[in-house]
Amino acid sequence: MASKGKRKQEKALKRRLRKKNNAIPVLDDLGSYFTEFLLRSVYLYSLRHGQESIPQVTARIKELVSEKRFDKLALLLGVDKMPREKAQILAYRAMAAQDPLRARQLMLKALELDLSNMDALMWQTRHDFETSQGDCAEILGRMQAIVDLGARIHGPQVNNMQGRLHEIPIARPYLRALNTLFTTLMDCKQGQEALAVGQQLLSLCPGDMFDIQNRVKALKDRLGMARTDAAEDDVERPVDAPPSGTLSSLDPERAVVLEEISELLKDFCQHRENTDFTALTLKAASLLCQDPSCPVHRGKRASWASGIVYALAQVNGMIGSSGQESFQPVLIHTHFKVSSSTTSKKSTQIKKFLQIGPDNPQWLLDS
Repeated sequence: MASKGKRKQEKALKRRLRKKNNAIPVLDDLGSYFTEFLLRSVYLYSLRHGQESIPQVTARIKELVSEKRFDKLALLLGVDKMPREKAQILAYRAMAAQDPLRARQLMLKALELDLSNMDALMWQTRHDFETSQGDCAEILGRMQAIVDLGARIHGPQVNNMQGRLHEIPIARPYLRALNTLFTTLMDCKQGQEALAVGQQLLSLCPGDMFDIQNRVKALKDRLGMARTDAAEDDVERPVDAPPSGTLSSLDPERAVVLEEISELLKDFCQHRENTDFTALTLKAASLLCQDPSCPVHRGKRASWASGIVYALAQVNGMIGSSGQESFQPVLIHTHFKVSSSTTSKKSTQIKKFLQIGPDNPQWLLDS
């Protein structure tokens, strides 16, 4: 007959085995998604324990990673008890899997834990499309429903984090879903719809983590839009004045706004001896005031002026570089007397309205 101590040991062993069976498998097969898993988990950890907990938990993560104790990471971060996060880890493993059958098994397991897992839902829909288990209309309808689901889940972030949504790790599946929708629309030869989704992705993620800019440019070429854009860019305009559609063609309120913003821009640029940059900022101000959908008449004029300068200086490599005409962002904030966050938000908003980017030559200075 086993002793009392022996029976305790056996019970303890059974408990450990039960926990082991329910534990998240080792995480070293996540490949390129491992970093996102850590960012996502630390973000959720900070929501539960406060921002001040981040340095301590980050240091512990570094220790576990260096020791290759990946099975302890989920336990440390508390995601081992969260079905939604367990499902997301399975989705990461599926996306990193080389074997399609293995990937499908993992995605189905993810959906068993969380029916709203966007990576698993979109992967399954794309798989059905690639294996011809649905026509374009049916597949695109399913994909749009998944994207709409993500928009509902991340509604506040989508509205408040324009241009920075990719910084929220838990929102990246939503961005991936948009990217998959964009790709599938192109595969289904629905160019205009794909262009709209591509522009939406660029507004949410200017860092262009999916190489959307080049794909949108190629799509425009295919749709015959590039030639029209180029013809418009070739129109000669006076250097010291905004483009056509200036004060005389604006309603009185917007004409006053344009005049006030232009004066602020000229004041900032007058000491920089770069007439081309000055003309570029005035052109941007004029186009913003001409756009009926742009709320340029709301908010402080200085906020819009700072956003224009920052957006154009950034796209032309003038922010923080070592060039003769470069300057630090703090110079913009202090001159216009607005916060750095306000300047950044306005800059992102302006880039979206004017399509300011490295692939749009009308906003680039001659090197």
